[in-house]
Amino acid sequence: MPDHWNKRFMLIVTILLVVSLLLTACGERNLEAANADSSERETLETNTSEQDEMEQSPPVEQEVVEEEPFVAELLGEIPEKDISLYSRESEGVVLHVRDAEQVFLWEYMTPRRIMPILEVYDYDGDGVEELSAILYIGSGTGVSVQDLHIVEINNTKQSLFIDHFFEPEDYLAQIDDTVKFKTITQAGELFGELTLGSHIDLINLETFQSIENGKITNRLAYGSIISFYSEQGKLMLNFKIGITKENSVMPEYFGSITADINYRAGSFTLVNFKFEQDPS
Repeated sequence: MPDHWNKRFMLIVTILLVVSLLLTACGERNLEAANADSSERETLETNTSEQDEMEQSPPVEQEVVEEEPFVAELLGEIPEKDISLYSRESEGVVLHVRDAEQVFLWEYMTPRRIMPILEVYDYDGDGVEELSAILYIGSGTGVSVQDLHIVEINNTKQSLFIDHFFEPEDYLAQIDDTVKFKTITQAGELFGELTLGSHIDLINLETFQSIENGKITNRLAYGSIISFYSEQGKLMLNFKIGITKENSVMPEYFGSITADINYRAGSFTLVNFKFEQDPS
């Protein structure tokens, strides 16, 4: 074959190879593009389907918890006198006497749920009955405290009812003035000399001594355990007493003291203090 034909043949073959390669590359790109378009369409269709389902699904209703309406709790009553005491939604109590009622901001409850004690009597001897209310207001480790209120329920001049509260500062000051304590040694034994006015009691303290808690001091502990009583018109206060030691913050109780309460014209006076030692 002549030389120039060989050159033409080689040129034609080269051109065909180039065209074939170009066509193959274009085909691959078209396939990739088609696959990408298909994937995009599937994603779009999926998102559209999910959105349609969300739009068609009914909204989830949240459960509304309704608070129960407040119901006043009966705390105490004297039916024959038409007297009752109820709780309030906020603090304090509502006192009902016949057709009248009045709110008092009294503390009246602890986790132990000891209800108030109500009694009606002519405590001051003026011919008119008063209401006594004993309320349990404090409890815990080494703590048990009650409050005493005397309410004038028949006075309508100044206000509907008049509340007289035996303040803790009042009865503790009266106790401080009457009750005295000191340690003494007799025949080599340690005693506590408890003085109530003119009366003296000796308490053997040998069993209370301990090296780790230090010496027994002359300070008497009281005020954390306080109880009031009303029995047929007689008002009384009872409180626990204990020794204190140099290296201990907790008192060790050895007995209790009871005092009568004289009530006159809104004032309270403690009289007739009596000591009772705890059983050993």
